[in-house]
Amino acid sequence: MNRRAPLMIPQLPAEAGVVQTMGLLRALANQAAGDPRIVNQARAALSLAAHPAEAIARWVRQKVRYTPDAEEAEEITHPSSIALAIDAGMIPAGDCDDMVGYAAALLRALGLHPYMEVVGQGDQYHHVFLSLDGRRIDPTVSEFRPPFPATRWLRLEV
Repeated sequence: MNRRAPLMIPQLPAEAGVVQTMGLLRALANQAAGDPRIVNQARAALSLAAHPAEAIARWVRQKVRYTPDAEEAEEITHPSSIALAIDAGMIPAGDCDDMVGYAAALLRALGLHPYMEVVGQGDQYHHVFLSLDGRRIDPTVSEFRPPFPATRWLRLEV
C-alpha cells in the first residue's frame, strides 16, 4: 500500500460508505501504530496535556491543517504519511477522518484503545471524532461540539 498518496475510495451510499471508511481508517491506524515515527510522535505529544487523549488531540491540531475533501470523493491519508510529513518539517493537510486516523494511530502506539464515532443528521453522516475513557476528543477543534444536532451515531473500536 502506498503510504504517501491519499487513497481515493469510491463512496458507497449512506451508512455503507461510512462503515467502509471507518473500517479503512481503523485498519490504517492499527497498521501505523507500530511505525517508529508514529511511536516517537505519540511520546512527544504526551507533554502537551495530563490526559493522553487530550495531549494527542492538541498535537494533531498543532501539526495538521484541517482541509475538507473535495465533494466528489473520499480521500484517506495514511497516518504514516502524515507522520513522515511532520518529521520532514511540513504541515500536512487533512479533513476530520485523516486527523482522526492519525490521532487513533498515535493513541494505539501508546497502547490505548480509542473508539471512532461518526455523527450525522437524517440519512447523512458528517463528522468523525474519537472517544477514550468517556471523553470525546475531536482533533479538529479544541472543544467537542457537533456542528449540528446529531441524530445518527456510529461507533467502532480502533
